[in-house]
Amino acid sequence: MVKEVLLPDLGEGIEGADVSEVVVSVGDTVAKDDTLLVLESDKASMEIPADEAGVIKEILVSSGDSLETGALLMKVETKPFTDSAV
Repeated sequence: MVKEVLLPDLGEGIEGADVSEVVVSVGDTVAKDDTLLVLESDKASMEIPADEAGVIKEILVSSGDSLETGALLMKVETKPFTDSAV
């Protein structure tokens, strides 16, 4: 299943941020909580983690892009849970 990764709410008073670094590439395998990209705002630098493990299928942002909450960042192919103890 392909999951869209959206920019989460960055906190009170932060409307958006600039992409300072995209840490992953298309085809990379990521684990839950691995850093996907780094953002810079007027108030802070923050890392955006993966919500789920999977393979990066498409990256829709690049360094220097200005983003707002809810922006589509990338698409990750995740595998549905299967019970292998059958």
